[in-house]
Amino acid sequence: MIENFNVMGLSYYGVTGLFNGLVALGVGLYILWRGAGNPVYRSFAAFSISVALWSMAYAFWQRQQSESDALFFIRLAMTFCYFIPFSFLWFAQTFTAEENGEALPGYLYFILPCILATFGFHPMTIPGVRDIAGVRNWPLPGPFVNVFVLLCNGLVLYSFWLLAKSWRLAAAAKRKQILWVGILTLGAWVGGSTNWFLWYGIAIPPIPNFFVGVCFILIAYAVLSANLFDLDTLTELVTDAKLSALTTFAAGMSHELRNPLYIIKSRAEIYLDSSKNVAVAVSAQRGKSPEEAMQIVLNEATRAMDIIQRFSNFVKPKVDVSSKQVVVLKKVIDDVLWFLSSEITMKGIELSVDIPEGLTVYSDQRDLEEIIFNLAKNSIEAMSARGGRLSISAFSKEGKIAVLVSDNGPGINKEIKRHLFTPFLTHGKVHGTGLGLYLVKKLADKNDISIRLDSDKSRGGCQFQLAFSISANLV
Repeated sequence: MIENFNVMGLSYYGVTGLFNGLVALGVGLYILWRGAGNPVYRSFAAFSISVALWSMAYAFWQRQQSESDALFFIRLAMTFCYFIPFSFLWFAQTFTAEENGEALPGYLYFILPCILATFGFHPMTIPGVRDIAGVRNWPLPGPFVNVFVLLCNGLVLYSFWLLAKSWRLAAAAKRKQILWVGILTLGAWVGGSTNWFLWYGIAIPPIPNFFVGVCFILIAYAVLSANLFDLDTLTELVTDAKLSALTTFAAGMSHELRNPLYIIKSRAEIYLDSSKNVAVAVSAQRGKSPEEAMQIVLNEATRAMDIIQRFSNFVKPKVDVSSKQVVVLKKVIDDVLWFLSSEITMKGIELSVDIPEGLTVYSDQRDLEEIIFNLAKNSIEAMSARGGRLSISAFSKEGKIAVLVSDNGPGINKEIKRHLFTPFLTHGKVHGTGLGLYLVKKLADKNDISIRLDSDKSRGGCQFQLAFSISANLV
């Protein structure tokens, strides 16, 4: 049935080639139009357009009747084909740069395929064509094609390995994007790779070749509906990270408010009863005078108001303008630990704090609170449910003031340390957005605070050091 398929002089394989080419070209141009300034968009557009040019030349090849014309167009198609695995590698490295390191400059990915393309019409690339498995004028592979097939498979496998590695390190939202990309591009590669069987005399016709176009349509849908490759994703996840922190604050406030409100409630109930039975009321006060009992209520109400005020100060919106000032370190760290106290207690963590009285730094207080909070919370989450030890200390030495946040958790391996402050990195945690340490680095840079990590997975434990210049404190 496929052998008799004919539309406007095109066989089934010609029609699938034209379909793939038009779809890939449309997707590539759309993505380039949508984000020409974004290297992820540019690299994927290059991949799409390479696939489109190969597919269109493929369709013209399938339309030819003479061997000489068919040979010309299949050689032309192969000239474009050389760019496909290299542009896909460019895209994979750019898309996973946060987890795997920066990609090379874009032009470097085109040097080798340009060299290969100069040999596109050489007989050692495709010496001739033949009929096989009911398909006319299928190419015979020359030595150059054999080398390219090995190179192509290696580049594609490496690209998917980068995606898999990035998926393992990324947070949930980025994982969803990587999964979309991985599944859809894998489908396109599987469909297109079925063309190689006939090259090597294996009588399996490339019927699934249309998968290429279908997968590119789905990629276009994902870009439109799921914001695939969208730069706004990072902004949204930063907001999610802050909301996650607010959840912790709210839990701490709820825990701290419970006790004073309970005392106020119980004292109020006693005084309501006192209007009926004064003797019972006095007895219930356990020897305290009415004035003393009311003072307890007043103290606890003041305590509850202080808790609410501290929470409000800590989480109220802040304009994105630095307001550096001389900040008392002990107060900042005490405030942060106050919010984390319930979580520290619940996990049975041993807390050690050694901050000299009167030690100050020059920083934006709100930024510094957020830095300390994220580092301490990261340490708490890294330690097991059975407890651990969290230490926060500070000292002044050799023109620097240093704050150390240490834990005895499992430590961090070298691979993750290299990309620790990049967004979406969760280093194996089930929960979290992977943005806590990214925000730490961003705020530290903003306040001219240097940050260093000392951690070794083999011996466990993790220590972050924040360094402030003493001279800055005199401003």
